[in-house]
Amino acid sequence: MDKICRQYISNVRSLFPIMGKAEKRSIRSLAVDVNDYCSEENIVTIGTLYERYGSPSDIVNTYYSISNTEKRIKQIKTCKWIKRTILLLLLIAATAAIWCAYTYDTWQSFKREESVFTETVIE
Repeated sequence: MDKICRQYISNVRSLFPIMGKAEKRSIRSLAVDVNDYCSEENIVTIGTLYERYGSPSDIVNTYYSISNTEKRIKQIKTCKWIKRTILLLLLIAATAAIWCAYTYDTWQSFKREESVFTETVIE
């Protein structure tokens, strides 16, 4: 019973593209309501929750239809740019690490070859 309720809430949570304070608050209130309903009615299938509350996609669509759309779009765009910036920084760090490893290997090779050559002075 408790597993079914957690699975339903998890399905709803997974459909939100971003998770801000308002979304967390909405999911928390839904979770309390669903848990109360599950404990009172002794739910055994997730289909019963779908009949009572609707599918997870319906819940998310309803949430976004009553919320401020411009604000949500701005949050999604900001999140997208943050992810791109983090990816770019990771790529730069990986490239720098590879370059440092290559430079260090070249320097070690040069140090090994330097010990082989000896300078002789002919008078």
